[in-house]
Amino acid sequence: MSDHDLISFHRKLLNAPERMQQYQKAIHAAVKPGDVVLDLGCGSGILGLFACQAGAAKVYAVERSEAIVLAKELAKANGFYERIVYLNQDIKDAQIPEKVDVIVSELISKGVLGQKMSESIGWCRDNLLKAGGRILPKEVDLFVAPVENAELYRKTGLPEQTVYGLDFAPVRCRSASTPLSCRLPSESLLASAQIAYHYDAYTAGTDDHFEATSFFTVEKTGTMHGIALWFSSVLADGHILANVPPGIAAWDNLVLPLEQPVVLLVGDVIELSLTGRDDSKMPFMWVWRTVVKRKGVVVSEQKQSSFLAKLPQTCKASRG
Repeated sequence: MSDHDLISFHRKLLNAPERMQQYQKAIHAAVKPGDVVLDLGCGSGILGLFACQAGAAKVYAVERSEAIVLAKELAKANGFYERIVYLNQDIKDAQIPEKVDVIVSELISKGVLGQKMSESIGWCRDNLLKAGGRILPKEVDLFVAPVENAELYRKTGLPEQTVYGLDFAPVRCRSASTPLSCRLPSESLLASAQIAYHYDAYTAGTDDHFEATSFFTVEKTGTMHGIALWFSSVLADGHILANVPPGIAAWDNLVLPLEQPVVLLVGDVIELSLTGRDDSKMPFMWVWRTVVKRKGVVVSEQKQSSFLAKLPQTCKASRG
């Protein structure tokens, strides 16, 4: 990421009050005067500054990127620099000489997975957190629902052979296996959402990996173009942050497109098998299989994976 991109990225986050004020309130509730705090993946360092506002005696701010320069500048400008220890390295390589009372982080992606949250926080919990210590965010749920949005789906398209006299089928397959980011209107949902994955910071393993099967009964006639993903998190007790469609300023929504849209009738049943993985052992990927049944008869079956969009694998998406 270039310097300009880095500043633009953090400018966007800092100008998202719905997100940052919820973090500020949650950190003020979780951090007690005199606490030692770990700010994991500190970025601009704002969570560490919130911890200092709440009375933290010391903050260990760990960040691998050059954003740590911004964090130091902000700490100096706000009079907190002497209370913060900056470590520009991976958390597993960082030398932190004491255990901490609180771990704070902002490793939630729009579809929960994507920043190795479970692996990173789990390692810190098991190695650096005092007994009875606190973790923020405390819990995160991944919600999924079938969605209709033709305008969004067109973004997966590629030219027909008649346009240039060329066959784009191999790239079309990859495009249909690439998740889409968008601000999704709530009216695009075709059925009530289900929780596909629940993350608990105190009990989760250290591999960001889950497999879940969800069932939806179609509530209105429409065309299913994909599966929408979003999160709802408990940062600390009583402090909720979510990107429920249409999302918020700094977090939009994620859609896993279908290779072929499916016309749905009220009462149809959709079976979604979803696998997500994001840790050091395997590349980040989604695998989604959708089966649509009408009066017990299968009318559509499709299986896709974001792994198919990666080069140089051969793309062989399947559908029924």
